[in-house]
Amino acid sequence: MEFIVIKDWDASYADPIRVTAGERMHLTGRHEDWDGYRWLWAISAAGLQGWIPDTLITQGPDGPGACENHSAVELTCHAGGRVSGGRNMYG
Repeated sequence: MEFIVIKDWDASYADPIRVTAGERMHLTGRHEDWDGYRWLWAISAAGLQGWIPDTLITQGPDGPGACENHSAVELTCHAGGRVSGGRNMYG
């Protein structure tokens, strides 16, 4: 799917959190509610930190983990530009 950028945007984090399905992570207890969705601050097994949607978490015997792959990578882009993408979760 292709999208047209309607507003300039600068990526918020230089090295954001990325996790793979089954990867264990540490949840700090920090959370925010944005537009009716809950986001949790997490630290991946690789030490990357960032916001993840609460629906990504599964509780396993060794603690919380990711139920699917997730990347919080953002693009720096300019109004009028075109970007391609797939699944959009929580905006």
